[in-house]
Amino acid sequence: MYMWLRKKKLESPLFEACGANILSLPIMMGANFIIYGPIKNASWVYPACATINAMIAYYARTLGITPKTKNHPLYKIF
Repeated sequence: MYMWLRKKKLESPLFEACGANILSLPIMMGANFIIYGPIKNASWVYPACATINAMIAYYARTLGITPKTKNHPLYKIF
């Protein structure tokens, strides 16, 4: 993702939208954590990852699996 910034300048909304998709992919594939770069990105990375976690948990409910805690993003977003 940061190699893009070296090759061409991406404006803020475009960079965050592309970055959210790229950083959500490891979570969708089962990762427990991601390395997202500078802490200043937390403002858009955390909501993107929480949304993916909520979507995964929402699907899991159709299989009879529920989150272990009520502090899960599923209950905060949906």
